[in-house]
Amino acid sequence: MAPAPANNAESGQNPDLVYWPVGHAALGLREHLEIAQAGGFDSLAIAPNRAKTLLQQGMTASDLLELAAEHGVRYTQLDGIATWVKNWRATKGDPELNAWIESLFDIDSVEALEIGAALGAEAAVAVPFFDEGSIPRHQVIEDFGRFCDTAARYGIEIHIEFIPFWGLPDLPAATDIVVAANRPNSGIMVDTWHLQKGSRDFERDMAMLRSIPGKWLQHVQLADADRAACAETLAGDVMFRKFPGEGELEVAEMLSIISGKGNLRSVGPEVVNAALADMSPAQIGIQAGRTTRAMLTQIGFPHL
Repeated sequence: MAPAPANNAESGQNPDLVYWPVGHAALGLREHLEIAQAGGFDSLAIAPNRAKTLLQQGMTASDLLELAAEHGVRYTQLDGIATWVKNWRATKGDPELNAWIESLFDIDSVEALEIGAALGAEAAVAVPFFDEGSIPRHQVIEDFGRFCDTAARYGIEIHIEFIPFWGLPDLPAATDIVVAANRPNSGIMVDTWHLQKGSRDFERDMAMLRSIPGKWLQHVQLADADRAACAETLAGDVMFRKFPGEGELEVAEMLSIISGKGNLRSVGPEVVNAALADMSPAQIGIQAGRTTRAMLTQIGFPHL
C-alpha cells in the first residue's frame, strides 16, 4: 500500500498567506497593499485589469513591484481571468451587474499573462464568467487546456474557480474540466463560501473534495458566513461573507481536508461585506490576518 501524502502542517511546510481584495473594489492598490501589510500577508492578489490601468496611467512593472516590496508583499496570484474561454460573457441575471463584472474581466488572456509574468505571478484564477450550459463541454476543455499551455510559457499555473452563479457552478463541474484537460500546471481554486453556500449537494461535494488528488488542490480562498441566507438570492447573499471562523460554515473542515493532502501552497481570505467600508485598511488587514492565522492554527499550523 502506498504511503498517505504528508499533511502540510505535519511536514512543517507553511502555505503562503495571500490577501484577496475583491471586496474592496473602490480602494486603490496602495490601500490593498496596506491591508496586506497590516495583516502580515506574504502576497496580494492583483486583478490583471487593475494592473493594466496603472500601467496605462504611467506606472511601470518595476514601479508596481517596488510598491509591493515597500509593503513587504509580492504579487503571486492573478485574480482573475475570464477570457480563457470563447464566448465568455455571462448574460443571465442582473444586466447592470453583468456589465460591471464584464468591465473588470475585459482583458485579453495573453495580455493578462504577460502582465502577470512581469509582476512575478506564479498562478492565476480562471473565472468561468459564462452562462451554465452555453458552451459545449468539449469546447471548455479545449479552451482551458490551450490556456494552460500558453500560461506554462510564462511560468504561470492556472486554477479554475467554480462559482455558483456562472458556467462552472460547483466542485464537480470544475473538477471535470481540470481532470479532462489534464495539464500539469492546472488545478482548482477552492473558495470555501462557494463550496458550501453555493453547493447543490454539500455532502456530495465534501465527499468529492476528500477524493480529489492533492495535485489539483493547492490554493484556497477563505470566507465564512451564516448558514441561513441573509438575502433573497444567492448572489445577494455573497455580500454577507465573514472572515474565517466568524461564521457557521465548515471552513476548518474544508481546509483540513485540503491541507491533509500535503499540497496546500497558498491560503487567504476573500471577504465581501458592506461593513468593511467602515473599517480602515489597517483594521481590515489586522482582522484578516488574525482570523486567517487562527484558522490555520486550528487545523495544525502552529508557527504562522
